Amino acid sequence: MSEEEQELDVDRQRREEARDYVQKLKGFYTHLGIYLAVNALLHLVNLLASGGYWAFWPALGWGIGVAAHGNSVMHWVNYFGKEWEERKIREYLGGERRDPD
Repeated sequence: MSEEEQELDVDRQRREEARDYVQKLKGFYTHLGIYLAVNALLHLVNLLASGGYWAFWPALGWGIGVAAHGNSVMHWVNYFGKEWEERKIREYLGGERRDPD
């Protein structure tokens, strides 16, 4: 494979990775928009129809899911990053197996 073909292959791969990222980001923003719209409606119904404040609970539960979805796309908190993977691979291959993290 020539150098020019390798560059084209790398460009193609980067473009595919960018397309995948944009699709994941679009999915997150769609999820966030639906979460906001539905929870606004739930809070409105809660304020107009009942005496207690129950709308907080579905917002909290679903909000945790939205936050996890956002983290999976944007990597705000990276618990299992490349460093962790490399350390676990070295531990496994080197016989340094300890209690799981």
